Amino acid sequence: MGDVVFAATFVVGLAGGIGAFDPTEEAPRGSAAIDPRVLAAHWPELDVSSPSVVADASEDFFPFSPPADPFSPSPLDLRSMNEASAGLGGVIVPEGDALVQANTKQPVRFWGVNGTAELFALPDEELRHLARRLAKFGVNLLRFHGPLWREDDFARVDPEELAGLHRLAAALKANGIYLALSIYFPLWRELRPEDGFAGYHGDRAPLGLAFFDERLQRIQRGWWDAILTSENPHTGLPLARDPALAFVEIVNEDSLLFWTFKPYETIPAEQMAVLERKFGAFAAQRYGDLERALARYGSRVRGDHLDQGRLGFVGLWEALNRPSARGRDTIEFLARTMREYFVRQRDHLRSTGYAATIVCSNWVTADARVLGPLDKWANLVCDAMDRHGYYQGPHLGPRASYTIEAGDRYRDASALRFDPESLDRVEPRYALPIQDVRYNDKPSLISEIGWPAPNRFRAEMPLIASSYAALQGTDALVFFALIEPGRQRTITKFGIDDPAILGQFPAAALLYRRGDVSPAPPVATFGLALPDLFASRGGRRKRRKNPQTPHSQN
Repeated sequence: MGDVVFAATFVVGLAGGIGAFDPTEEAPRGSAAIDPRVLAAHWPELDVSSPSVVADASEDFFPFSPPADPFSPSPLDLRSMNEASAGLGGVIVPEGDALVQANTKQPVRFWGVNGTAELFALPDEELRHLARRLAKFGVNLLRFHGPLWREDDFARVDPEELAGLHRLAAALKANGIYLALSIYFPLWRELRPEDGFAGYHGDRAPLGLAFFDERLQRIQRGWWDAILTSENPHTGLPLARDPALAFVEIVNEDSLLFWTFKPYETIPAEQMAVLERKFGAFAAQRYGDLERALARYGSRVRGDHLDQGRLGFVGLWEALNRPSARGRDTIEFLARTMREYFVRQRDHLRSTGYAATIVCSNWVTADARVLGPLDKWANLVCDAMDRHGYYQGPHLGPRASYTIEAGDRYRDASALRFDPESLDRVEPRYALPIQDVRYNDKPSLISEIGWPAPNRFRAEMPLIASSYAALQGTDALVFFALIEPGRQRTITKFGIDDPAILGQFPAAALLYRRGDVSPAPPVATFGLALPDLFASRGGRRKRRKNPQTPHSQN
């Protein structure tokens, strides 16, 4: 294919006059395109006095383009609820089932938002303005959720991305907003041959790989070394020593106990050989040697290579639905592998000098009754328990899982009515994303929560979330997400910077953070025996009390 040149002249009305751009003078070789927004340091504001704009307005619709907030005195400004500078009371640590400031022992509840590297594009003044605006709305935590590695070198942190993170951390800290870090989600990278992981050819994400691949674990530890130990020039502190860094998360939404664990499909054969050797060592230790293990398991399966020290797995569906010794050992081995990974990464994070709260992960499993408790057991080695929760009605379309397009079909749904989530169901859905469970008296976070669009009932989310989180003693709510740098200008699947969500934050955040709703006593306490869980028997109820209250403990 020959050279393809995109050449266009565009004209925009700005305060300074008319600007034009023509990229044809130095035509780039190969395929190229230029988005007009890359030429601007910020989004231009809509001139609502323009006749062409006003002409499109009606009594029902009007241009929504409010001016920048001057932060004049207002009873809706909750900046005073935050510290003058985040971290003045010490690092955030668990104490019993609460999160406290280490120096003052003052309990802290976090009302947060998720943000991505899109925020790094904001100039310093606009970044400070955003942080001040979030503080006004009652926000005291931002979870940075995005990769920081170099696109051309997966094993190294990108210095420009790290510089952006430093700027963001400083702007937040100055407004009393703490930072949380979520820097690894396997779906962010389809591993390529140059990344150096056998079997990956740019056609699949490394789902589950981090739990057992030692090289990937070393790479992750290298990322944390670069991120946590380099000095932030805007604060004079490395993030590991900055008490404004409240949480770090080891891995986002990944588990060996979820349906994405599909030997030889999601995990290539070359990597399965590594995992099979580890499983072989596990079985040999349990039964004496591989021959005795295979005799216990009965028939052979793919991956059984005793001469190489390898034993194969059964899939999760078979392990759950066709009970066998191999199936039970598969489940136990996978749970132990996850737990051991979390311990290694947790200990390395501590070695950097980081003393605040560590979260393992936040995903679900292929079977909440049998595998769910084992996933929680693996996560218990960290300081706090985390999970994610979303509520929406049916939304059907080619890309409905992450965007909204013309022609999509959807139905509005209200959590207050327990509306079902699919078109063909009519029974109420009682398992709402705000429902919380306390595990082993550890603090509890919901680091992603949202009522995705389209849904006319999205406006119910802030008050439902704040009141029921307070009632259950939830320690942090982090709404997903700030989609654009600056104010959101279009309706997006997950955006929250609009009147329906962020516009209600002051009242909802005040209710939650001030403790206007008192925590209820537990509904029930369940004691789960680990041998029962490894035997795929699930949990057994030990004790029940206060059946009318909405909080449960595990």
